[in-house]
Amino acid sequence: MLLFMIASLLFASGEKVKLLTIPEKTNFKETSRYSDVIDFLTNLKEKSDLVTVTFFATSHEGKRIPLVILSRPKITEPIEALSLGKRPVLIVADIHPGEVCAKEASLMLMRDIALGDLSYLLDKLVVLVVPILNPDGNDRISKKNRPRQKGPEGGVGVRPNALNFDLNRDFVKLDSNEIRGLVSQVITKWRPLITLNGHTTDGSPHRGDLGCAPPLNPNTYHKIFDYEMEKLLPYVKQELKKKYGFEIYMYGNFRDRYHPEKGWYTYSPVPHFDTNYVGMHNLMAILAETYAYIPYRRRIEVTRRFDEAVIKFIYDHLNEVENIEKEAFEKTIKWGKNPASSPEIVLKAKIAPLKEPIVIKGWKIEERIDEKTGKKTYAITKIPVDYRIPFYGKFVPSKKVKRPYAYLLFPYEKDIVAKLLLHGIKVERLLKPMELEVEGYLVKKVESWGRIYQGHHPTRVEVEPVKLKKIFPKGTYVVPMAQEGANLASYLLEPESDDGFLFWNFFDSELVSEFSGRPRGEFPVYRILSPILLPSSLVEKHFPLRCIEKVE
Repeated sequence: MLLFMIASLLFASGEKVKLLTIPEKTNFKETSRYSDVIDFLTNLKEKSDLVTVTFFATSHEGKRIPLVILSRPKITEPIEALSLGKRPVLIVADIHPGEVCAKEASLMLMRDIALGDLSYLLDKLVVLVVPILNPDGNDRISKKNRPRQKGPEGGVGVRPNALNFDLNRDFVKLDSNEIRGLVSQVITKWRPLITLNGHTTDGSPHRGDLGCAPPLNPNTYHKIFDYEMEKLLPYVKQELKKKYGFEIYMYGNFRDRYHPEKGWYTYSPVPHFDTNYVGMHNLMAILAETYAYIPYRRRIEVTRRFDEAVIKFIYDHLNEVENIEKEAFEKTIKWGKNPASSPEIVLKAKIAPLKEPIVIKGWKIEERIDEKTGKKTYAITKIPVDYRIPFYGKFVPSKKVKRPYAYLLFPYEKDIVAKLLLHGIKVERLLKPMELEVEGYLVKKVESWGRIYQGHHPTRVEVEPVKLKKIFPKGTYVVPMAQEGANLASYLLEPESDDGFLFWNFFDSELVSEFSGRPRGEFPVYRILSPILLPSSLVEKHFPLRCIEKVE
């Protein structure tokens, strides 16, 4: 019996060792194709009763996109996690397939949870992993892609998907199957307590391994930003430095790479980026960016350890994190019920420095004179220098609008409503005609970028608010602000939002007359400012959108 047990343990250990990723099999010279990822997940599922593999969308080229659910016991739906008293956390990788480290790190971390000593995390949590969000871009592997990146020497995929969309610019407009599925079938369905989004950046040269950032849009509940900046991320930085020697910074770049003393600045707060989008749902999220100039193997390892440390932190501080989430939801709903005494919605924001400076371990910049031209030039040396500089790491409002009680859209706005529903926004319909006093907008000026960006011609407007009395027919859509997704709903529907539906051309035909070229007048979204009884019923179905493939 003893010999049998020993043989079984050795066999199990051998099986675990055999389950290797493509980088591990190739001495970190290659990255995995889509088929390699699916094979890995199939093998992992066969070796562990903690692993469920589902598919939430299909890419343009017909590849099914996996969502891996690590849980004890096995579950497939969020209601099951709720009944077990366990909270989901989410890892999203390979949104940009040239940046492959998060993909490989997620496979290793899943193996550590399913077959290793991290399975205890499933006592409180359900770990969700999307290891390959952009399989079409992933499999366009070439050595010519991202040539300045240190490995893998066998090449990587391309940034966009098969339709040439940058998926990390699609979280508002939802043009791609990949992001529509991620938003509607994962983020808004499972409502993960925290989402980790993995990337690799060329970035400003310095001596760091990974940059990280919380959601930056000012409409995100303020305690989410504060908690991540003051407690979660400092803990992770300290742990990774102490245990592995990794240098973790707040994500950003020098404002002037040749004059680092001018400061360090973070990325844009708009929600078409993954991390900001999740934050607009009042959920925690973290952007994690390794640096392209550190070796491939180290990039994978720091991403793997970073994700592990964050999930361990959530496990250890679950009550604290849940309380912040609960408070954010409750206050958002409360504000929607009584908008007169509630915070305004931020439509545009400008970058601002934090109170405390940041230390960036960089390189000395030398000033030189070009011998031929006599002009001054700069060179980045290999002499280490620590820069203590201002950190432009937050955004403050530059344009705000009063929070309404509800928005109204006429029954013909089915495409707009379909988008709202995909975003997890609650929508209702009037059960009878009503004459209502509302606030509308008169469009005074319309400007287009004049160039195509992500398949659109982004548009800006100037509007003037006006009080109106209008008859709204039966079937008029009502978007109440007493809901968890209220801040996102406002951001999508307000005409002067810097990243809303108008910006992405969804109202173009209603803004400018095709014949005169002049603004048509009223913007077709109306605001109810004060609480009022609206006889309505919930819209429960998703309307079919043009050019949407079936989500599996």
